[in-house]
Amino acid sequence: MSRDRVRWRLLCEDREMRSFFSRLGELVFGRRPDRIHVAPKGEGAAEDWVRKQYPSLAKTYRQFRHQNVALLVAIDGDRAGVTRRKRELDEALVKASMSRRTSDEAIAVCVPTWSIETWIVWLCGWEGVTEIQPYKDSNEYRARRKDEVSAKAAVAKWTPVRPGEQDGVPSLTDARTELQRMH
Repeated sequence: MSRDRVRWRLLCEDREMRSFFSRLGELVFGRRPDRIHVAPKGEGAAEDWVRKQYPSLAKTYRQFRHQNVALLVAIDGDRAGVTRRKRELDEALVKASMSRRTSDEAIAVCVPTWSIETWIVWLCGWEGVTEIQPYKDSNEYRARRKDEVSAKAAVAKWTPVRPGEQDGVPSLTDARTELQRMH
């Protein structure tokens, strides 16, 4: 996939994901997304909303895939984790009478576990980060967020890969593999 010509869309849960994945997608694709679909705040579970929107966006991708397009889907792993979330998205396609995502499709599914904040603190250099606990609502995250921890700073540190990532934040390692499929 030619990086400078790809048109891409983002489907995600919230503003923090939007901030992170818009920047990351710009790094990967060399341009901003054509469209961003973010779950409306206060209208139920955001991960449920993403799962409901996914078949429609996958259908659109499939209709135009010959035009060098891509779809980036970001959904929190929460307690479910990467494998279960990907399976739920595949099941949403099947329920909509569509085939499951295949390896030759430029559809990347990124599943930050617990949430995108876990990836942000890892990429920003926090020590001891694991996917066992959420960081989103921690006092330390809130206190450090203003000065040193942000989506922008995290994407700036996307490479090189920090040693220990596979052990501490395997969902991030999985996302790197997903994004490699895109070009």
